[in-house]
Amino acid sequence: MKLKELSSTVFRAFVRKIPMFLTVAAVVVVMGLTTGCPIKFLSGVPCPGCGMTRAVGALLRFDIKTAIHYHPLVLILPLFGAYIVVSDIIPPRVSNAIIVTFGALFLGVYIFRLFFTENPVMAIDFDSGFVVQSIRHIKSIFGGLS
Repeated sequence: MKLKELSSTVFRAFVRKIPMFLTVAAVVVVMGLTTGCPIKFLSGVPCPGCGMTRAVGALLRFDIKTAIHYHPLVLILPLFGAYIVVSDIIPPRVSNAIIVTFGALFLGVYIFRLFFTENPVMAIDFDSGFVVQSIRHIKSIFGGLS
């Protein structure tokens, strides 16, 4: 494939994925302005991506140390974005290998951050989760009836 054809193919792939990128950006903004991480909001347990929104914000301010503190994998987000753009033209075996690699990296970093660091972003607090709070509230309503 010639360079001009390749760049044209990549550009068309990018343009086709603009709505997806805009949707993801909108969801992130809404979550950031409301509940934050929906998994942590519901359960009190941080998800593998917890801190990523704050990390991107710090990165946009060129505060790399703070960005890495919030989420160490923030620096590979541009690579993942590039993969998303060109994923249509990558052979399926290579694409699957890339996805497995990103997934394993996120899982490994998540486990390390969750159990081996004192990062407040990764604090587990079941009592602050919506589910536990709802159960307690329901118990208090029905407990007061007996």
